[in-house]
Amino acid sequence: MSNTTLILIMLCASILVSCLWSVLPAIFKAYFNTNETLFTLMLNYIAITMVEYFVFKWDKSGSGRLDEVNAWTGEQGWMPPIGDGHYLFPILVASVLTVVLFVYMKFTKHGFEVSLVGESINTAKYVGINVKKVIIRTLLFGGVICGILVFIYASALEHTVTPQVGGLGFTAILVAWLAGFNPVIMMFTSLFVVSLTAGSAEISTNLQLTTNDFADIVVGIIFFFVIACEFFIRFNVKINLFKKNKKEAD
Repeated sequence: MSNTTLILIMLCASILVSCLWSVLPAIFKAYFNTNETLFTLMLNYIAITMVEYFVFKWDKSGSGRLDEVNAWTGEQGWMPPIGDGHYLFPILVASVLTVVLFVYMKFTKHGFEVSLVGESINTAKYVGINVKKVIIRTLLFGGVICGILVFIYASALEHTVTPQVGGLGFTAILVAWLAGFNPVIMMFTSLFVVSLTAGSAEISTNLQLTTNDFADIVVGIIFFFVIACEFFIRFNVKINLFKKNKKEAD
């Protein structure tokens, strides 16, 4: 099998599995109003266990170690590098997806329906939007995007199959939340998060620390204060001391 054919099969399989993995929480969200975040999180742990099982099952060395899978696959399934490294292609794909999502959310009917359902389900029902259809369609669309990104991660960056992705999903949620769910602003918040993480890790190295716990603590503290300040940004907190003193006088 040629490398091009294998790459196309990998891409199609990745998108298909991601869509199948997203349709279950989509149906439960649409018909039973379950929490899609917790639902997909639990499915992630199932997926991780399945990956570990199949790697152990198919690893010809018999070791079951995920980092040895490529020992018998060579460079089959690797995306050809653009330029001198393997990072330019993922950056280009992420940039294109950002533009597509921005146009989709801002200038299409489906994007308007997603925004309206997110703001108020009752309002969406009042104007005649099929809320269940929007929820299922949106989660399936998200599954397609995840499938593309997983394919890029495996074929262009890591070149292996592993359940250890460094909490990228949780980081992505934080990046999206900090950007106010604006795809364009996400480019800058993701750059901020990456710079913060890399800088904290460099501090750990300079201090000759054996782990990156210091970096995680610094990043966690900064995010904690950002989240705490968000409350005061979104809501106008007022303490009326005059009214309290008036009640005491009465």
